[in-house]
Amino acid sequence: MIMLQFIRKYKISIEKSLMLFDRIITPILCYGSDVWGFEYTECIEKVQLTFCKQILGVNMTTTNCAILGEELGRRPIAIKYHMTCIKYWLKILRMDKARYPKICYMKLLELHNVGRLITWATSTCELLSRYVWNNQGVGNDDWFLATIKQRLLDIDFQKWSSDLVEHSKMKVYRSFKGELEMEKYLMSITISEHSIVKI
Repeated sequence: MIMLQFIRKYKISIEKSLMLFDRIITPILCYGSDVWGFEYTECIEKVQLTFCKQILGVNMTTTNCAILGEELGRRPIAIKYHMTCIKYWLKILRMDKARYPKICYMKLLELHNVGRLITWATSTCELLSRYVWNNQGVGNDDWFLATIKQRLLDIDFQKWSSDLVEHSKMKVYRSFKGELEMEKYLMSITISEHSIVKI
């Protein structure tokens, strides 16, 4: 990866490397997610996981939850592309009925309601229903989006906590690691001070 070569050449810290990933790579990975973002995409999550393992210089077989949650405090990219999809859905709801996206959405919703076809409306409604929502009304937009995002974060935290319990290697670590945040010692390390694992 060219970015990894750049990071190592200029001795960029792990913290700044992750910022570069978020600002350069993540937008590319999430491009068009207002349309497809209702679905969890494993290959996208693997890009972040691989990058994190490489900048830490650990083996690719290292336990995933030990890298993303425990050392770097990272969240799944899915949270971003799910939210992008939901925001677009909300934008369509607020459109005038004469707008083409709204007309298309209403047609897709009709097909969804009669159960004749799995559509974008079907998939988006299923995404929303996972977070205790089952109608076409949301009330206050900002409150609704904040509630959904917090729900996504809570579910991720619960999954991370569960993974810690399930992995026997994490027995000692989970006794003192209770928050999803980057370990402070990593903030002072530059990539050049340790190897980047090549795959």
